[in-house]
Amino acid sequence: MKKLIGFLALSILLTSSAFAQWKVELPDNFPIVKEPIRILVLPEKGSDCTQAIVTAIYRPNARAEERELIGSPILDCTLAWTPKNPGITIISVMYENKEVGEKQISIPFNKTPVLGVLVLVVAGFILYGGIIYSMKVSMGQKEFE
Repeated sequence: MKKLIGFLALSILLTSSAFAQWKVELPDNFPIVKEPIRILVLPEKGSDCTQAIVTAIYRPNARAEERELIGSPILDCTLAWTPKNPGITIISVMYENKEVGEKQISIPFNKTPVLGVLVLVVAGFILYGGIIYSMKVSMGQKEFE
């Protein structure tokens, strides 16, 4: 019976600490490059948000991964941030030298990249041009007699 009570107490302790995470909230899940936004950091009960360190990780788990220190929240648990690179980004919160919360976001370009549109148009010409050429060749052949 003592083992069962000990097991239950340990499991409650472990699950409550796993769910007691900090939260990162943004007014928009798709902030735009070079446009400032405010990040809201919601600490777990009994923690001080001004002691947290917030970091942006651009292209996480890639060779070109880049980290940017955003800073620490002010008294209302918010801080300003201007995304500098498009792509997948993780907003990470560190408190007392351990990661206590994160949020993954997608940052789109602030305008349509011209080179990307040009590559798309050229690829379309190659694809559809090849299809049209192969149909002309196959339809132009005489049937076997």
